[in-house]
Amino acid sequence: MKINKEGRIIILVSAFIIAGLLGLLNWLIPIKWIVGILVLMGIVLFGLIIWFFRMPPRTAVIDDDKIIAPSDGKIVIIEKVYEPEYFKDERIQVSIFMSPLNVHAQWYPINGKVNYYKYH
Repeated sequence: MKINKEGRIIILVSAFIIAGLLGLLNWLIPIKWIVGILVLMGIVLFGLIIWFFRMPPRTAVIDDDKIIAPSDGKIVIIEKVYEPEYFKDERIQVSIFMSPLNVHAQWYPINGKVNYYKYH
């Protein structure tokens, strides 16, 4: 499974934090079954962190007549909005809700050239 490059540092830091906390709890708590439950919870938490940053292989259908979704999730709003920064007129906005279980990677929805980009 491929991991999103922005998530690699977070996964590495999370692994050290979870391992350190579990080691400390193992040293502080004398009841081993409680430590076992905490270790299991730590493994599940670490698994969810890895699951969040996964990037499954995709085969995009590049067709000039189709627009694919730029992300996984559920479309919650399709509405006309005024875009004041570049087009300075009305455009159709598609809002997609992504739960923590969805793949958090962004894909190119259409074939073309990027003329304007600004990070907000």
